[in-house]
Amino acid sequence: MSFFALSTLSGIRINNIGIGFSELKMNDLTTTKTMDLDYIFQEEEIVHDGVGKWVKVSSRFTPEQDYNHVIIGNFSNDADTKIKQLSNGKSHAYYFIDDVSVFEVDCKTGKREIETKSFVLNNINFTHDSFDIKKEDKKLILAIYNQITKSTYSTISINGYTDDTGTDTYNIKLSQKRAESVLEELINLGIPGTQLQATGHGNTNPIDSKNKANNRRVEIIVE
Repeated sequence: MSFFALSTLSGIRINNIGIGFSELKMNDLTTTKTMDLDYIFQEEEIVHDGVGKWVKVSSRFTPEQDYNHVIIGNFSNDADTKIKQLSNGKSHAYYFIDDVSVFEVDCKTGKREIETKSFVLNNINFTHDSFDIKKEDKKLILAIYNQITKSTYSTISINGYTDDTGTDTYNIKLSQKRAESVLEELINLGIPGTQLQATGHGNTNPIDSKNKANNRRVEIIVE
């Protein structure tokens, strides 16, 4: 979904404003490759609803592969592009673009799917009997924070775990402290505490039967 508005500098308005998906960056696309993108949605009608007024352009697309980039523009040649001259402005079509989004919809209902992402901090191997986050592991939390802030979320669950050393009661308390230590880091980075929930699960749900250190971890689930 995108919104387009015609700039006051624009002397013409056009159709064929479209959205393409590509594995390559724009700078790496030749003219031939741009014209041969796997999928291009193009607005057949001239995009104009008055200078400065926003027009919504959207479509559905079933991808056959993964893509890295979204490219927006006119992918047609001049002969295939409809042009309407305005009374003033430059001899170019200038458009503002805003609120670009790509999201999944349910094929049966046609409704937007609510995406749930799980970011797992497997690489934070807490020292035995400790809930202190190592300096180098704080960089991992920063990377997770950057991923979270790019997502649409309402709640963030922080789940702490231990290995199977110690009693169940002690491990629940230790895993809770580990989860809370990550929670504090995320709050310090700027995520509101009201959207965070820390829970200790003790030595449940181990992920590595050979190396206990990998079980001393925190997992973050974004919903």
